[in-house]
Amino acid sequence: MKIVFYRTAICRGGAERVMVNLANMFAIKHDSIFITYKHCDNEYELSSNVKRYNLVEKASKCFFKQKFFSILLSSLKLRKIIKIEKPDIIITFLFIDVIFVVLTTLFTKIPILVSQRNDPYIEYKNLFKRLICIALYNHSRGIVFQTEQARNFFPKKIKAKSKIILNLIDARFFNLQIQKARKSIIGVGRLAPQKNWYVAINAYAKIADHVDDDFYIYGAGAEKENLISYINNLNLSNRIHLSDVAEKIENIMATAKVYILSSDYEGLPNSLMEALAVGTPCICTEFKGGGAEMLIESGVNGILVPREDYEALAEAILSLLRNDDYAVQLSKNARTQAYELLNPENIFKQWENYAFSLQTSKG
Repeated sequence: MKIVFYRTAICRGGAERVMVNLANMFAIKHDSIFITYKHCDNEYELSSNVKRYNLVEKASKCFFKQKFFSILLSSLKLRKIIKIEKPDIIITFLFIDVIFVVLTTLFTKIPILVSQRNDPYIEYKNLFKRLICIALYNHSRGIVFQTEQARNFFPKKIKAKSKIILNLIDARFFNLQIQKARKSIIGVGRLAPQKNWYVAINAYAKIADHVDDDFYIYGAGAEKENLISYINNLNLSNRIHLSDVAEKIENIMATAKVYILSSDYEGLPNSLMEALAVGTPCICTEFKGGGAEMLIESGVNGILVPREDYEALAEAILSLLRNDDYAVQLSKNARTQAYELLNPENIFKQWENYAFSLQTSKG
């Protein structure tokens, strides 16, 4: 089977991470091709077995005319690549990319597999955007949802041709030994409004005088300067640290005492899945989208707290820092249940079987 993946760029992000993991695993037994609109710095690493195309050498940031012309040329180039490569299926994830791929490949009869990556109740509040999304998903051969709640947002026709498959995370997160000596509290994710890092920061501020461990947030994004200013106003710049995501984030996760996710809404957050896989005691808000309850049984393999409730989050952090036995038990359960639910070979097989079924179906 020959599979083409399309993403605007494979810079740091959850959807990009899953797509690269998929492309790399498909490349073991299949022809895997990754097409991006542009190259960017600090990309996720594609296997040498994955064939790579960039549609433009340098994306236009200037006038609308130039950008429109660049996109038009890129569309023609993508169509040419598709014609040359003759893929059995095209996989793409995010809304803007789905539009680009669907319009570019019209009348080619190549099946398109899309995936809903965020809470659609939030992402498609706008009626016009929702109608476009439904039209795109109707045109696609298949749709992967991360949660049942996300799938239930859509009409029966879309649900009927969809499948729920969890994110494919890298096997290296399961290959680490559970660490006994741990330090620091961490959070991992984009510095974006939906992540609501302010809740995590307020929770830490409430307990900072009572704990020895600093709080490290690993991520990049538009909220960085606002978060720095907020931390400075709390006089906690020496205790709360913002850092870019590290290359070996699994090693940082594996040695952390507590992992925090304070999002308002999500699809199925990769960093939470990865933290569970390495056995980090996790605390997570009950974010909209249904993913938190799917991954965590509160008090068993992690702790769930009400969304936006920084006081409950602060109490949960203290419960782990002050009770080593409880933290160790959560860690062990997290690792065991993560392997049962998120085993990379099993998840990949689901993607592979579904892609193959779409490729052989008449649509």
